[in-house]
Amino acid sequence: MITTLGIPVLNRGDFLLRCVTSVDHPVENLVIINNSEGKNAQVTAACSQIERREIANASLFDNIKIETKKNLGCGPSWNYIFKNNPGPWLISGSDIMFLPGSLALLDDVIERNPDAGMVMADGYNVFLMTPKALELVGYLDENFYPAYYEDCDHWRRTVLSGIKAVGVPGFKHIHGEIGDPHGGSSTVRSDPELNRKNGITTQNNHDYYVRKWGGEPSKEKFPTPYNKPVGMTFWELDQVHRQKNDIW
Repeated sequence: MITTLGIPVLNRGDFLLRCVTSVDHPVENLVIINNSEGKNAQVTAACSQIERREIANASLFDNIKIETKKNLGCGPSWNYIFKNNPGPWLISGSDIMFLPGSLALLDDVIERNPDAGMVMADGYNVFLMTPKALELVGYLDENFYPAYYEDCDHWRRTVLSGIKAVGVPGFKHIHGEIGDPHGGSSTVRSDPELNRKNGITTQNNHDYYVRKWGGEPSKEKFPTPYNKPVGMTFWELDQVHRQKNDIW
């Protein structure tokens, strides 16, 4: 059984519903973070349907919790899930569709690798983190708002921490639109205004990553965050940077 499955969502309630109904393995706690602040009718409708258990696979979820927020952002949403629910934590994008048997494969990997801190089914699109990894690697750096580069930062800290990370052989899923040759996230691509804002904040996040690590991903120079004598869990809120990204 998966202890906690956390799914943040901003738009495309149809994808959220698809994600949840594609689950074919027991889950103790399903936690959905509705980052639309309840203003997206499609997401609200999907959340209500799931909360009422009007889904064919409702019996697989022991507990279902929907939390409505004003766009926490990707990393902060994950942090909220970690802080308020028991681990290990399986995190999934709302535009993921699990193919039959894949979650059972993931659960099996967890059982066979009790010393693993991170289980990477598809990078940070679908990943599991254990309490041990949270202790050694830490929470997501919330300066990466609302999304992008938070995964690069966390993975670098994972590698530098030396904690064991494993994959899930045979894991299969669909990310985004079925049949889309480009694949990938459909959250910002579904909305021109979100796409415009994302272009600004992603560049800002790139620049912050370079400041934090002395280079962009794969070209980092610093062995510790900010090149300071600190551990991998350390990050500090950069108010100037966050204000630049406060356009959502």
